[in-house]
Amino acid sequence: MKIISAVKHSLFGTLVAIGLLSAPTAVSSEEMTVRKGNIVSDLIVSADKLLIEAEIASDLIAAGGEVEVNSNIKGDALIIGGRLDVTKTIQGGLVAMAGNLAMEANVQDAVSIFAGKATVSGDIKGDALAIGGKLIFAGDVDGDLRAAAGKLILRDRINGNVLASAGILTIEDSATITGKATLGAGTIRIE
Repeated sequence: MKIISAVKHSLFGTLVAIGLLSAPTAVSSEEMTVRKGNIVSDLIVSADKLLIEAEIASDLIAAGGEVEVNSNIKGDALIIGGRLDVTKTIQGGLVAMAGNLAMEANVQDAVSIFAGKATVSGDIKGDALAIGGKLIFAGDVDGDLRAAAGKLILRDRINGNVLASAGILTIEDSATITGKATLGAGTIRIE
């Protein structure tokens, strides 16, 4: 849970946490696959192409050009890459920074997304913060959603407040906001 705590306090804290955590246990390579078994400690890994399929009993810090995480993670996850695909379940929180993010994972805590394009179809049990060019929320958010985007699309249930600013904001028929909505946009579409 130390990753999410660092992010909640500052981006600088996050960078310091990455540096401190990665020194003794970091692994780097051009192409890497972590496929089988259980990893009982933190996994800190980077590669140009990275595929992670092992079960992780603690935190994950991963970076790469193309990162695919198809694992159950019992702690927090910090994932940075050009293209990210995240599936299965994250018991802690998630911080994702990507050019293109596809998040199908169910996350049990807060989520922070910084992406050129992000499609979130997994459920988020905590609050969500998202900043990006195009953001699509197609899964439930059980907390508050704060978002800033060129284009923001809401497709499912937000069980908290929404604070959003977008060039184009689309709230689809299937979307429900149970809290207060504070919206600012060049164009707001309710479809």
